[in-house]
Amino acid sequence: MRISDIINEDCVEIGAEFCDRDEALTRLLRLHQQQGNIQDSTALRRELLRQEKSNPGAVSCRVAIPVIRDAAAHRTRLTAITLSDGVEYSAPDGRKVNLIFLITGSQDNNDWQWLKARLMRLLMDAGFTARLSAAKSREEFIRMLKDREQVRFTPPVPQKGYDCSKFLMKNNKAENDSFLHRIEKNLPEFNAIPSFIMGLPHRLKAAYHNSQRKKQRHPS
Repeated sequence: MRISDIINEDCVEIGAEFCDRDEALTRLLRLHQQQGNIQDSTALRRELLRQEKSNPGAVSCRVAIPVIRDAAAHRTRLTAITLSDGVEYSAPDGRKVNLIFLITGSQDNNDWQWLKARLMRLLMDAGFTARLSAAKSREEFIRMLKDREQVRFTPPVPQKGYDCSKFLMKNNKAENDSFLHRIEKNLPEFNAIPSFIMGLPHRLKAAYHNSQRKKQRHPS
């Protein structure tokens, strides 16, 4: 699952003007409701405003990523707003927030944690965040987000001697499996290089050694 899979142009508002944080959050909830992501927006609004007052979702780089979980929600979804003048959000750096993502998710799973972590990794790049906040249209916003995610999270093509151990420790299982599958297809091209073997799960180690045994039994 990618961020670009769960947000579309109808989930984004560009250059909005609000008096305060509560107005912006109310609009984000309304976008969720329009997409059928939530049902009782009134009850969720009360909970969200209470939550953000006691534990604000502002991070840094003038971004906030609040999360609200709904018992009636069956999936994790995302809406976003860029703000022309920004709003006060009790941010750690004291600056106004001009980009807010609101995550809604089920109380039965923790997909929202994966989504928030992935967003934060993208948005901690101040230059990218500034460009995203300055997007002139919803189409441009989605395109920038999709392109950045593609560049940031697409695994590199494995080369001989490539040490993938650090990559594996940093990313989630789905991304690891995709990366490891690409390596597995190229196993015959690899030699017994410790830096490559290090950090691989048992499945890949076994596949590697099996390929070596086959080569020994049937030398070319």
